[in-house]
Amino acid sequence: MPGQYINRKYTRSIMVILRFLWAFSYLWAMMHAAAILPIPYERWENNFWSKKRNYVLTYKSLFEFKMKTEMYVHVLVFVVLFSLYRCCQCRLIGARFMLPGLDRPSNKYRLMALAAPYWFAFIGTWTISTLITVWGLILVVKRDESDRTYVLIAQLIIAMLFKLMVLANVYSTVLRIWGYIKIFEKDSIVGQLNYNNFGDHLDLFFRV
Repeated sequence: MPGQYINRKYTRSIMVILRFLWAFSYLWAMMHAAAILPIPYERWENNFWSKKRNYVLTYKSLFEFKMKTEMYVHVLVFVVLFSLYRCCQCRLIGARFMLPGLDRPSNKYRLMALAAPYWFAFIGTWTISTLITVWGLILVVKRDESDRTYVLIAQLIIAMLFKLMVLANVYSTVLRIWGYIKIFEKDSIVGQLNYNNFGDHLDLFFRV
């Protein structure tokens, strides 16, 4: 039985596109996850002799899902991926043979300069939404008079854990990217050939 024919050119092209879309979706999702916040809304329950104040928990986002806002987020994400591409100095699809001492990847300062707007936006959004979540937790503990106080507190604690998991995930990704960029710099100094394309590097950076 003849062996199966594999067109490696198109296979590598498709994998680069898929990994790019996955990395793009990851960065987009992390930005929106940082903007999610639970908000307790005050509500009064009328009894026969008195009124009782309670809170209902709803979830919102600091970002409004409008075309203009989404365009800003997409531009920030695209700039991060472009900065990674420039720092690796790899081929988009094919392999690039790096010459020792000449084809050195861009230094870490260029990566920080190009990707800084996204990371600053992420950190600022995460900080604001987390502070609002903490304030909501304090508000419920002090003012809620219903029988669902402990349920609301548990929901707010779960929201806080979610925010911490998002931060930890992004932090570990940034450290992994930084580590691989430094490895690429050392390999270029000793003349190590780089056969990877951009999709292969995205696989290393984001585990896609």
